[in-house]
Amino acid sequence: MVNHPSAEDVAGIQQTLGLFPVSIDLKQFDLLDAVFSVNATANFTGHSVIFGVPAIKSYLMGGLASLKSQHNLGTLYINMTGPFEATSYHWLQGTFFGAEQHVSGQTFSNFGYYKDDLVKIQGRWFIQNRRIGAFKRVTRPSGRDTPR
Repeated sequence: MVNHPSAEDVAGIQQTLGLFPVSIDLKQFDLLDAVFSVNATANFTGHSVIFGVPAIKSYLMGGLASLKSQHNLGTLYINMTGPFEATSYHWLQGTFFGAEQHVSGQTFSNFGYYKDDLVKIQGRWFIQNRRIGAFKRVTRPSGRDTPR
């Protein structure tokens, strides 16, 4: 059953979901405290689940240390599953540029969507569980300029 969110809930959820790529692309990982609930889980690879905000931050910082990135979020669908719970699908394209010597000149793009379970805590929306779906990676050959 489709349960449409209020305009206020849509705005709050969009703000939360939009803060994720800002934190990643600007490498301001402490912003993730405003994105994920304290006991959140995330699965960015389709293989392993990460538990808790500190572990999510550590995973992302380590995986993105030698890369610059730009995320583009597209279509967003939100379904309310309770008064303080929602599920969303948010299509994405993330492009990553090698920024250090061992990956310099390498570029790859990820295509897919985030499937998020969200919870509203004290008037703010947080991701409780994030999964990546329909994931496709396209790699471009080395030798292209890396954005500075």
